[in-house]
Amino acid sequence: MLAPRRVPHEANKIGSRPLSASDPCNMEHQQMDENRIAGNARSLGGRAEEAAGRATGDLRTEAAGVANQVKGAAQDFYGRARDGAADLAESARGTGTSFERLLRHTIEDQPYTAVAIAVGIGWLLGRMHRPL
Repeated sequence: MLAPRRVPHEANKIGSRPLSASDPCNMEHQQMDENRIAGNARSLGGRAEEAAGRATGDLRTEAAGVANQVKGAAQDFYGRARDGAADLAESARGTGTSFERLLRHTIEDQPYTAVAIAVGIGWLLGRMHRPL
């Protein structure tokens, strides 16, 4: 059975604000871990049920054990998918924030260059939409 993923203290922050226990993002992360844990537990229980059915020769118990293994694997996969999506969203949020900081820094430090680039991009977009 997989243990819940531990996040280092520094990585447990969005921006400069630490996550609290009542934060919806943190509660969603806890739910994802519960899906993975519950899926692994169900799968393990299914293996035990299948082995018990096989040992007693009860095909119905053995089939129920296999079904529980499949359900557990599906629940674990769901938890992993949600975990991956949350990590991807956090990465995209961080990338967007760093790009916004870079853009803001460039505009504040080099306003004439930023205006010239904006005019050039506008001119190129205008040329692209003009009929030949």
